[in-house]
Amino acid sequence: KYLSSPPPVVISVRPDVNVYNVTWRNIAASIISFNISKLNITACGFNVYGLEENLGQSKFFLLDMDYCSDDGDVVDTVCTASLEQGKRLVIFDHVKGNLRIKAGSLNQNSTWSNIKVITTEATIMWAIQDQSTCTAAQADSTNYACVSKNSHCSEIGNSSYICTCNDGYEGNPYVVDGCSRDNGYNPVQSTNNCSKQCGDIRVEFPYGLEKGCCARSEFLLNCTEDTPPVLKLNDYDVSNINISGGLITIKYDGDDTPFLGIFYEKYFPSSQEYTWAVANLTCEQAQQNKSGYACVDPRSECSGVTSLILGDYIGYRCKCKSGFQGNPYIPDGCEDVDECGTIPNICKEGEKCHNIEGSYNCIPQRNNLMLGLVTGLSVAFGILLLGVVASLVIRRWKSDVEKKLRRKPLTEIVAAQVREEATEEEINGVASLAEMCLRLRGEERPTMKEVEMTLQMVRMKRLKSYQIPPESGTDVYHLLRRSRAKDSIDQSFAQVGEIVWTNQAKDVIAWSKSS
Repeated sequence: KYLSSPPPVVISVRPDVNVYNVTWRNIAASIISFNISKLNITACGFNVYGLEENLGQSKFFLLDMDYCSDDGDVVDTVCTASLEQGKRLVIFDHVKGNLRIKAGSLNQNSTWSNIKVITTEATIMWAIQDQSTCTAAQADSTNYACVSKNSHCSEIGNSSYICTCNDGYEGNPYVVDGCSRDNGYNPVQSTNNCSKQCGDIRVEFPYGLEKGCCARSEFLLNCTEDTPPVLKLNDYDVSNINISGGLITIKYDGDDTPFLGIFYEKYFPSSQEYTWAVANLTCEQAQQNKSGYACVDPRSECSGVTSLILGDYIGYRCKCKSGFQGNPYIPDGCEDVDECGTIPNICKEGEKCHNIEGSYNCIPQRNNLMLGLVTGLSVAFGILLLGVVASLVIRRWKSDVEKKLRRKPLTEIVAAQVREEATEEEINGVASLAEMCLRLRGEERPTMKEVEMTLQMVRMKRLKSYQIPPESGTDVYHLLRRSRAKDSIDQSFAQVGEIVWTNQAKDVIAWSKSS
C-alpha cells in the first residue's frame, strides 16, 4: 500500500550540536514491513548516514548528497534509501573542516539553519498476527478475518496471514460480501460521435476520450489542449496504443515504474510498454456473462493475460483469430488478412497463392490444365450418363404402355357409336392414317392431299356397299333407311377423324404401332 506523504521533519541546527537523529518506528503491531523508498533531504554542512539492519547486525551507510554553496544556496537533494525492519534511523553528522560557514548564515531563513527531511514515498506491508497459520485462523471462526465469500487465506512467513479475493473477484475480503465479480466492463459504447484522435494517436474502443466512449473507467484517457495535444493516462503521457496486441506505451523519466492500476502490468522491465486486460476474469468466467463479454466479433477469441515479470494472472483480453486482424472489441472489427497480397513469396516456386477467408491455399500451376480437363470430362460424362438414364427410363415407360395397349383391342378404345356403325377394317385404316400423321420426322408424315384422298376412298367404298337400286314402290322404306344409314356413316367418319386430335387418338397410335 502507498502512504500519503507524512509531514516533513524540520530540525533546527545549533552551533554546539554536531549530530542529529531522525527515527521512524512501526505505527501498529500488524505492520510487518515499513519501507521508505524516497526521501527529500536538505542538510547543508552535514554527512547523512542511514542505519541498515541485517540478520541482527546494524550497519551505517553514507547517503550520496550534493554539497551546498558557501552562501547557503542549495537545490533540494533527493536521496533514495531502503530503510527496513526495526528502527529507521537517519544520522546527520556535521562535516568538520570541509565547509566555511559565514557569519550570520545561521539565521531563521537560511538553509544552513535547518535540517529538513520529507518522505515523498513510503510503503507498508501488514498482516493479521493473532494466528500464525491459516489453519489455526480458520479454526477460530469468531475472529477469522476472511469473512467475505469467494475469499481465501494466505500465510505470510511463520507468524501471520492475509486475506485475498479469489481469481475473478475483486474488492475487500475483510467485509461480508466484499469480494464480487469484476462487472466493470461494458462492451457497448453508450455515446455516439466519440472522438477518435488525439494528435497523431488513434484512440479506439475499449479506450475513449469521453465518458460513455470507453468500456470502463480505467480506459478513460485525457487529450490535453496543448499544441500539439498530448494523450494522458493517470497523468502519464501515452505515445502509442496497440489494440490488437494489448499494449500501451507510457512515457516517464527515471527508474521508478508508474503504477497505472490493477489492469496494467509492465511488459518488460526495460520497456515502457504495459500489457493490459479488460477485466480481472478468466476466459471461462468471462464467457459465462454474455452481456459483459468483451470479445464481440465472432472472428475473435479470448486470451489470458499474465505478467511476464511476476507471473501473476492479470485478466483476459481479446484478439482476432488467426488469419484476421483489426479490433476484436467492436462488431465486424476483425477483417480477413490477404496473405497472398501482403506476404511476399508465401508459396513455393511453381505454386499460385489463392486467398480464402481466414487463410490461403497454394495451388501448383502445372496442374491447372489437368485440373480443368478432368473437371470438364467429369461434367461431360455426368451429362451423358444422365441422358442415357433418361432415355432408358422413357423407353421402359413406352414399352410398358405398349404392352398394356396390346392387351386391349382397338375396338374397345374408340367410342361406342363408332364401333356400332363402322367396320373393324375401317377403324384400323383410319387409326393407321392417324399414326402416320403424328410421326416426328416430316418425310415420314403424309401430305394433306394424301390424307384427303385416303379418307375419300374409305368413304366411297362404304357408300358403294349401300347403293342398291329400287325394284318397286314397296322398297321406298328400305331406300329411306339406307339414306339415313349414309348420313350415319358420314357422321361416323367425322367421329373417327376426331380421334386423331384427342387422347383416344394417342392410344390408337400406340396400339397400331404395337400391332
